[in-house]
Amino acid sequence: MSHNNRMKKSLIYMTLSFYGLFALYISSTLIISGCGYENKLEVKKININDKTLYVEIADEAEERVKGLQGRKGLYDNWGMLFVYEREQIVRFWMKDTLIPLDCAFIDSEGIIFEIHSMRQQDNTIYESEQKAQYVLEVNKGWFDDNSVSIGDTVEGLWDRDKK
Repeated sequence: MSHNNRMKKSLIYMTLSFYGLFALYISSTLIISGCGYENKLEVKKININDKTLYVEIADEAEERVKGLQGRKGLYDNWGMLFVYEREQIVRFWMKDTLIPLDCAFIDSEGIIFEIHSMRQQDNTIYESEQKAQYVLEVNKGWFDDNSVSIGDTVEGLWDRDKK
């Protein structure tokens, strides 16, 4: 094989490799953004009844206001944990939220005291019956599918002071 043919062959391989990597990058970006995971929130692992859940941490006011609005989906065993500076009565609604969710109101000790199933794009306001420091949103049915109920403890909760 001549030097020219080897150069042409190398150039073809390099070009195909470049386009292959570029296609992989584009497809993975589309998959991730298709689920709406294009934000930069910190992700943490928590556990409830030995079930692992990965949660995006919404601990700033603007992050809590936006929540999961506009998301097209959530991965299995994935959610969002809303963290407040102190226990307080909290209110949630599903305005501009495209996916059905369950939410749990959680006290400062990590005890779930209330769970709600919420319909997408519903303007019903869900207000905690007592003061909560955390709210956990997950795909609708996740709590039932994982036998999570009122009185269960969430382990590994995120602490704003240890940020």
